[in-house]
Amino acid sequence: MQLIDEVDTDQEDGPLGKRRISSTMHMATVFAALGGLLFGFHTGGISSAMVAIKQKIQLDHFWQELLVSITVGVAALSSLVGGALADCFGRKFVIRCAGFIFLLGSILFIGATDKTSLLISRIIIGLATGLTCSSVPLYIAECSPAHSRGFLVSMNSVFITGGNFISNFLCAAFGSYSGNGWRYAFAFACVPALLQVIFFHFLPESPLWYLDHGRVLDARDALKRLRPNLLDANKEYELIKARNDRDEQMFLEKGRPSIWTMLKSLHYIGIFMLGMSMFMFQQICGINAVLYYSGTIIQMAGVETVGISLWLAAASSGLYFICTIVSLLLVERFRRRLLMLGSLLMVFISLIIIASGFHLIANSSPEITIHDETTQSTVCGGFLTCESCVNSQRCGFCYENRVDKNGSCLPTTDDTFQYSAVGKCSQEDNAFGPAIWAPEWCPSEYAWIPIVGLLAYLISFAPGLGMMPWVVNAELYPRWLRSIGVSLATTANFFFNLIVTLPFLSTVDLLGKSGTFYLFTFFTLCALVTFFLFLPETSGRHLLSPEEIQWRLYSFQQKPFNSSSHGSNSNFRYMKIRAHNRQFYNEDEESSE
Repeated sequence: MQLIDEVDTDQEDGPLGKRRISSTMHMATVFAALGGLLFGFHTGGISSAMVAIKQKIQLDHFWQELLVSITVGVAALSSLVGGALADCFGRKFVIRCAGFIFLLGSILFIGATDKTSLLISRIIIGLATGLTCSSVPLYIAECSPAHSRGFLVSMNSVFITGGNFISNFLCAAFGSYSGNGWRYAFAFACVPALLQVIFFHFLPESPLWYLDHGRVLDARDALKRLRPNLLDANKEYELIKARNDRDEQMFLEKGRPSIWTMLKSLHYIGIFMLGMSMFMFQQICGINAVLYYSGTIIQMAGVETVGISLWLAAASSGLYFICTIVSLLLVERFRRRLLMLGSLLMVFISLIIIASGFHLIANSSPEITIHDETTQSTVCGGFLTCESCVNSQRCGFCYENRVDKNGSCLPTTDDTFQYSAVGKCSQEDNAFGPAIWAPEWCPSEYAWIPIVGLLAYLISFAPGLGMMPWVVNAELYPRWLRSIGVSLATTANFFFNLIVTLPFLSTVDLLGKSGTFYLFTFFTLCALVTFFLFLPETSGRHLLSPEEIQWRLYSFQQKPFNSSSHGSNSNFRYMKIRAHNRQFYNEDEESSE
């Protein structure tokens, strides 16, 4: 992918409100980002659906983790080939294929009746997810004008969080429909998938993909459709065509660069490590663990009813959606680096609040005061507090109104989480009784603290690691490495997503709720230090210029393949001075040219 490396000041330097975006560009962004909406719908909404599904289909922690994480694992594999397919057949073709696969996976998911059919549908959805995430940001960035690229690429993040909110909202709204409400909720996913498959056919392919494949006239026609007027389209076409010809001449002289070129250059390795680390920290700071298991986390905090936990999960995802929209308005007004560092600082504070809240809940856990004779020979008979009882997957806490007087630890059943196997909370004894069954949480006066921390976490995360990895990775790589770089960075995203989400509930069992979130807090601190030291500023730059980023850091300062000695006239570079990456513009060089 490429864009102009010379700036038309009349067009680029005006205030944001005067920078026009064509209606076709808006439509291309929206229909491409429907893939992001489906991604968010299926991956984030599974948390609310799981609360309802496990009421009808017995799912232990392993199966819950598998159904959530299998989509991520398959997406990691499919994103590896997504970049190659996008290079070979075009970004548009891959996006439409992903929409069709989403449609098929959605139909199979809403018709699933057992663990196996649920698993198969989640695998198919994962295939579509990987193709979408490796092609949609690439397509939007390549079609966008430079002055609005960050804004338009960030629309994909808005649609991802929007899909998450819609799925959680629908699961809560249909939650009372005889345990099958999640099926009605996920039927909605068929609509955007069908719209994308149909309407994306009428939108243009990336003009830069056309240029890379020698289809010069098609590139000009695509720009004419994507730009607000013919003058802008022709001006941009001449600039990118001139740069394309210059690059092709250089490739003839020095050979066309490849993935091996990247591996031989510490400069390119540094670029890739930065792009990958942004997605790595996005995941290990806990965002998808929080989104995927938000309903479960809210139940862990002590919310008693399934309905309330579903609505609180919908509210939390709705808040994250709103914050992402607000962040969309900030991405072109504030520098990427400032948004990232400020966001990480607030995420760090929010995670401390969540972890501290769970720590207080654990320390004030109700005692087991009633020991049922039928449980004395089981593992449940040995627990002394509610916290230790619910930490075992085979036991749950049963209580009435006065939890400090009448709590007991009872075994769970193999069929449902709604009742205990024996005792006051069993189906026989509690059909019309006052006892409350809590298989995964403990009643506590501190239940509000983790929920407040969760909401603060979502607000803080959105403008930084929520959208910056997608934006910066679309800007960071040189033309010949962009598809490969975005594809590999997306694979890293899903790989670390899998590492975090697959063992999340098991990690909670091992470290406890507070320990798990203290671990996320530590990773967030590492991210804050890493990006403070190494993250360069990429806002306001054109996509033909990443080759000239100068790291000025130890051995990273060697020149990249397409350096200034080969005809580049880019006039910015980065120097590491007292742990800052500062941008310098050489006004004299620009004026002399």
